[in-house]
Amino acid sequence: MAQLFSLGIIARMDTDHLYPRLPSKFGPKVAAFPECSYGAVRVTLVLADGRRIRDVIIGADAICKIGQKLIQSESDLDFLVTNISDIER
Repeated sequence: MAQLFSLGIIARMDTDHLYPRLPSKFGPKVAAFPECSYGAVRVTLVLADGRRIRDVIIGADAICKIGQKLIQSESDLDFLVTNISDIER
């Protein structure tokens, strides 16, 4: 958690903040990407409808930030995590 704190992100998985978790099938792929800062990974999400969501920060298998916007729950997203079809570096 200290690593994500340096990015301005506190990735506590508790009842106050239910950070949107990536589908588990993407865990190994994200883990293979190089870190951008203290354990976090910067990726592009590819959605089933073809949209690409760039500049996404993943920490602890959760979407923590998109661009400058902190993500604290799935309601902060304009897509469903179930619609993620791929993740690119």
